[in-house]
Amino acid sequence: MALDVRRYQGPHERPDTVAGADRMGRLTRVDLVQRSADVRTIRQRASLLSLLAMCAMAALLLVPPLLHDFRDNPLNGDQSAHLLSTLSLAYDSHTLNIDRQDFERWRTVGWTDRPEYTYIQRYKDGWAAAKPYGYPLAMAPFVAVLGPVSGIALGNTLLLAALLAFGGRLLWRRFDPVTAALIFAAFFVAGYIYMYAYPVQIELAHALVVLVGFGAAYRYRESNRLAWACLSFAAMAFGVAEKPPFLVLFAPIAALMLWNERQRLGRFATLFGIGTITYAIAIVPYLVYSDGRSTSAYNGDRYQLPADPNVPAPWDGGRPGVDLPAVAGDTGGYLQRALDLSVLDWMESFAYYLVGRHTGLIVTLPFALLLVGATLARARKADSWALAILGGILCYIAFYVILFTGNYYGGGQSLGNRYFIQMSTAVLVLALVTPLRERTLRWLAAAAIGLSVLLTLPHHRAPEVAFTNILTTSAPQRLLPIEANQDYTWIFKQEWEKAGPTR
Repeated sequence: MALDVRRYQGPHERPDTVAGADRMGRLTRVDLVQRSADVRTIRQRASLLSLLAMCAMAALLLVPPLLHDFRDNPLNGDQSAHLLSTLSLAYDSHTLNIDRQDFERWRTVGWTDRPEYTYIQRYKDGWAAAKPYGYPLAMAPFVAVLGPVSGIALGNTLLLAALLAFGGRLLWRRFDPVTAALIFAAFFVAGYIYMYAYPVQIELAHALVVLVGFGAAYRYRESNRLAWACLSFAAMAFGVAEKPPFLVLFAPIAALMLWNERQRLGRFATLFGIGTITYAIAIVPYLVYSDGRSTSAYNGDRYQLPADPNVPAPWDGGRPGVDLPAVAGDTGGYLQRALDLSVLDWMESFAYYLVGRHTGLIVTLPFALLLVGATLARARKADSWALAILGGILCYIAFYVILFTGNYYGGGQSLGNRYFIQMSTAVLVLALVTPLRERTLRWLAAAAIGLSVLLTLPHHRAPEVAFTNILTTSAPQRLLPIEANQDYTWIFKQEWEKAGPTR
């Protein structure tokens, strides 16, 4: 009988005899069973620790905004428009119509005397908000029951909780526990996303719509279930109604899903019909409040209510175009402005888009910069789903860099690149289908966490005021180039002028 010398473990157990070989075999089987049990125990502990870490991170992100009072910070950004629309929907008329009654309601909130810089538009029955209605509509029930302060706090917290729950679930299904926890931290913690749970801003609502659109598409890819595809198309159609530039983000993945159903005409027609019907219903308020002139909140004649208390509101005699500054629709003239620029102008904005001191992805969401770059480098290994999501993200970036070269990030008092934050959850789903190995993803996540701590630690220490204190920067962050070609560069330069040329 031949001896199984492959079982020889060392000089202490020589397989010189058949009996020795049998003993060696028995020991090996016992060792393998024990080793397998040890591996299972380690995996179970790693899974439990990773889950606890994700839950702890979620709790740390959710509790502070739940207790936050938005009135503690100055009014800036688009908060006045969103809050005024929320008050109009929550009380009195329950519409998007803005009148004197809503104006008085604003004053009872105790924030500012008037909703300065609110975007409004004229229609046959008066005046209406000229901003997307999805976020105010979501906040209105909470405000109606709990009041403006507690209602906004709870609504924003629930939006962030939905992002964390759905995003975390997708990661947990796809990756091993350690990888899932690292990506969860790199995406939701090591960036500016969670800081938008404090102001009365629309970014988390749009990020959730994008996550549902792409996340449901991913679940459709896994299961081939029509219900997931329908949910994806409904979310994407509503997203395009809320923000037309989302069309270039969603188009590749929507086209891929329709292509997959090209031989099943019933399912193909269902998806096309769901998207069309959802969009048609979603744009009805925009048509109503623009007298049929616009299918979105961003076109047509829009005006801003100035901060000057001596300028009356339009329902009190303010004159549109004279007292009230007119704001051009987003489609008016931007294509011509883009054609007047050179490729070098676009390249300059693209460089700032990536590594700008205040708006670059390296500070807004480092994981997005690293993941998109690494996936692009491995594009030849990517499947059609990864290419569709990556293509949508790149088209969205190109849309703003080319058409909005001087304001690709949101303008004014924006924390980071808020236009990117609105669609950032597409990056999370890209991580699920990227051709990169899990080990590479773990390194990318760890690097993103390190970059975020290095560059934006001051904001992480005080996230409740980050949206207001956008000029608060770390020493390493100040080494990044300031966005010199943006329309609102003067805001960023304030910190430079205060510090002097040595900064």
